[in-house]
Amino acid sequence: MIDLMSRVSWLSILLLGLTAAPLARAAELTLKDSDKEVQIKVPIDWERHTVPAGIRSVEMGNPTHDAFVHLTHIRKEDSTLKDLQACADVSFRNDFNNGRGQNSHVTGPKSIKVNGHPALQYEQTCNWADRRMVIVRTYIELDGSWNIIICASRPSDANAIRPKFDRMIDSFNDVKDVPASTQPANDADLDPTHHA
Repeated sequence: MIDLMSRVSWLSILLLGLTAAPLARAAELTLKDSDKEVQIKVPIDWERHTVPAGIRSVEMGNPTHDAFVHLTHIRKEDSTLKDLQACADVSFRNDFNNGRGQNSHVTGPKSIKVNGHPALQYEQTCNWADRRMVIVRTYIELDGSWNIIICASRPSDANAIRPKFDRMIDSFNDVKDVPASTQPANDADLDPTHHA
């Protein structure tokens, strides 16, 4: 079995140069994972980044702040994880083992609900590659999957960008739970690099 958590951690480092710009709530795109099983709303001015084949992840960023959001979807049938805490533990361990998360201060977990789904959320300040980052880690359980949303920014931008991160996290949903009338009409609506 491919160690998806390790790959996800490795992919997250690629996003460090990405950023987030101010955004009105109406200027959002709906982005789905590669299997079109989960979705998240992201600022329209964020750019989608390519992930290697076989990884059920979506990565987004924008050049205003050194920030990124990373959504990973792991089917339970493909995983040995038993609960949300195990999902979080593996994610933290993989990052630490790959040289990210050093000199870390972590608060949490806080038990929350994201669109009615059980979730754990942590806030972490740590060395991530060659810089300090504030990372909001949210682990969400659906009936058939584990889902990880990692949002990160520089400490100097953390307070300003946190409301955007919270909107993105709150927008997470299982596609089958979203009424068809509110889903994007075509692939152009799903592609943040497409600006109509």
